[in-house]
Amino acid sequence: MQTIVNYAILSTSITLTEDPESKKLLSKAYQSTNWKKNAKQDTLYNVLQRPELISIQTQGLTVIDFDTNHSFEQALEFNGSLADNYQCKLIVKSKRKGGHFYFLENTEIPPIIGHTKQAVLDILTTDKHNVIAPTVADQGKEIITPYTEDTRLTQYNISFNLLVEHIVKSNLPESALAQVKLAKEGDHSDDNIDFVKAYLAGLVEHDQFNSYYHIPDPIPQGMSNDVYLRLSTRLGSDVTIDVDTYLQVMEKFNSYHQRKTQQELLNEITNRMVSNQNGLWKYDPEIDLGTFTVLHKYHNTKMFVYFDIDTSEYIVTYRDTQHKEQLHIFRSSTLYIEFMEKVTLLRRDKLRATTNRVTAVTSIHDYTKPSGYNKKTGTYNKALHNENLQAFGGAKPQTYSYTRLKQLLEMLKYMWGEEYEYMLSMTKYRYTTFQFSPVVTFLQGTEGSGKDLSIALLTAGFTHPAQQINYVLLKDKHSNWQTEENAVFSEIGSWRPIEQDDLLSNLKSISGSNGEVTYRGMQKTAIVVKTIVKIWVTGNEWVKLHTDPLTQRRIHVVYMPRPLTESMGGPYSTDDIAMMMQPEIIADFYYWLGNEYEQTLTSAQYRDATSRQHTESYKTYIDATQSKSDKAAALIWEQDWDKFKEAMSLFDISLDDLSWKYNKQRQLVITVLSLKNTFSLNLGSTVITKTIDRIAETREGNKRLKFDKDVVEKYITIYNAPDNLGVREIPGENIDID
Repeated sequence: MQTIVNYAILSTSITLTEDPESKKLLSKAYQSTNWKKNAKQDTLYNVLQRPELISIQTQGLTVIDFDTNHSFEQALEFNGSLADNYQCKLIVKSKRKGGHFYFLENTEIPPIIGHTKQAVLDILTTDKHNVIAPTVADQGKEIITPYTEDTRLTQYNISFNLLVEHIVKSNLPESALAQVKLAKEGDHSDDNIDFVKAYLAGLVEHDQFNSYYHIPDPIPQGMSNDVYLRLSTRLGSDVTIDVDTYLQVMEKFNSYHQRKTQQELLNEITNRMVSNQNGLWKYDPEIDLGTFTVLHKYHNTKMFVYFDIDTSEYIVTYRDTQHKEQLHIFRSSTLYIEFMEKVTLLRRDKLRATTNRVTAVTSIHDYTKPSGYNKKTGTYNKALHNENLQAFGGAKPQTYSYTRLKQLLEMLKYMWGEEYEYMLSMTKYRYTTFQFSPVVTFLQGTEGSGKDLSIALLTAGFTHPAQQINYVLLKDKHSNWQTEENAVFSEIGSWRPIEQDDLLSNLKSISGSNGEVTYRGMQKTAIVVKTIVKIWVTGNEWVKLHTDPLTQRRIHVVYMPRPLTESMGGPYSTDDIAMMMQPEIIADFYYWLGNEYEQTLTSAQYRDATSRQHTESYKTYIDATQSKSDKAAALIWEQDWDKFKEAMSLFDISLDDLSWKYNKQRQLVITVLSLKNTFSLNLGSTVITKTIDRIAETREGNKRLKFDKDVVEKYITIYNAPDNLGVREIPGENIDID
């Protein structure tokens, strides 16, 4: 039986030409058509014989309107490669550009794309309208397939739908270039489970499969591992493909290309993917079961909504037009409803009525676990794995090139100097373990030396950019900024002295949380959150960031005195720098860092920066920031006669001001009380008295100086004192020294 369609005559006077005015006339004619009064029914065959310009309603049809010659020719070629019962039976070519493919609607293949912004194609189905070919009038389109009264339209099929998706993706640059899409449901996955099943069933030819995944055929010599890994990663990142289906596809793919033995395929490719613990595997058969979902009115994608019962926050996540995961957190129902009212078709009253249906969760923030909602545990992990982090974990970027990356690495060597290896190793250790470190990195250098660029690059593996912390946030006791991944105190030299002092006094408590931060919302129970917060400090001037000059375990210094840009005397143009910081180059950097760079840092070095105190960067920092008391304390700590004399000279102190005596080993022995009091009287700071106490604590096993007042006190021994010192009596003291 022939297809019955509703149609309406638009105009008999419009001549379709390249002139844009003809499109305006056509649009006006279509809009002025009164469908309720003028719509008629007839067979599609009879309607096509009419000389008038006619629009048909696409109810029961799926019409693909190709708007460019290239996409139309691509579809023609693909259609000819299909089996006869899958080929389109009605194809209409425009005499200007593009054309139409007509199918019967297939309700099992809901088109997920209405059209592309690049005007490459439109998908017309259900109740849309389509201007058909006025063959008799010969005004603009012609049927190029033999079409008779006996012709039956083909049902829209998965193979053609995949071609349409491929054309759309090829015309969305960011989407097409991205290797891995962090999809949260099958509709928005980079790969299509129906296509994979069709391939396994033999309904999709190998050349179609290779074309869809951009696989060269034949695979060039020496490229097989790259091609196999690329396909493996794309399959593993699809939430609709389970492990068994993945293995079947890889085996079938290998049986066609025959580049590996079965054992090589297992050892080199599939076992690595199946056992990968870095968040690459995305299969989740129950992704939207038990969750509250709403359609985004602009993207037509699902938005997943959760309610955090600990923090009373609303969590909203969805895919944007560039297929990137978006995460929004709202701290009140009012803010949540205002946002949802803007991006969904639901009214405010409806949104308010559905808040009790939102999925209740407890949130975590743990990069070592899969991101998103875990139905079994009832938790939502806010730590999203972006493309850079996936590349770090083994997802090789499609356009990866070490040659291209090399220029960026050379620039990093120029910026970081002797700290180059440590910065890379520290970053790799951080993204490998996601462990907390109390180390604060101070990047000091001239304006335009790349401090902010360095932080942006090294924090790009995390979803959120590093937070800029000002003095107000530092003092805000209710702020939860420490629960995020990175905090930046920018241009600390421009802060007021009192603000610098506050940062100095708070730095230890900020970085000393041991990986746990406690924060409290208004009228809420305190919450302990695990964190991997990293404190970054930048400055054009040296600012003191330590309170202890002896064991500065927390301060790692990167001295960057040279400008980057040519305009400021550096070797790089702004275009060079912008090119090296392109997203695809950053993805290359993370792949290289995670998979090719050999890490040298140990766990102890990651948590303790003492190993960096021999560097020129650190020495320059200490020389610039040490006070007189800091220098004296460091000299006293050495317990050497010459350095002790130097410490005394800083405060114009001599031995005559101290209580001292030789012991039997000809070592200079000084009472702790005398030493502390003398430096204090001469305006020495508490850092000196603390240092003296710490030295005294190491003397627990020695006999002590005894005083008339029954007070037992530890003493200080200064080694290598000269033999020609006299013996000084200490009035009122009974001295017993071994």
